[in-house]
Amino acid sequence: MVTLLWGLESDEPLAMVHEALQEFGAEVLLLDQRRTLDTEFRLIDERTLTGSIRYGSRVVQLDH
Repeated sequence: MVTLLWGLESDEPLAMVHEALQEFGAEVLLLDQRRTLDTEFRLIDERTLTGSIRYGSRVVQLDH
């Protein structure tokens, strides 16, 4: 399971949450809202939220 965080990487509260989740060993994807050109959402089925997120070179598959 991946935890998705969306916001500014430079936002201190968000950075603290990101760091804490990583310390717990959680898989985390932090999407910086300023990098929209590096981000792609592909939704295959909106009812089940199946699809993928590409952020830079990282791809995360979405499934229910």
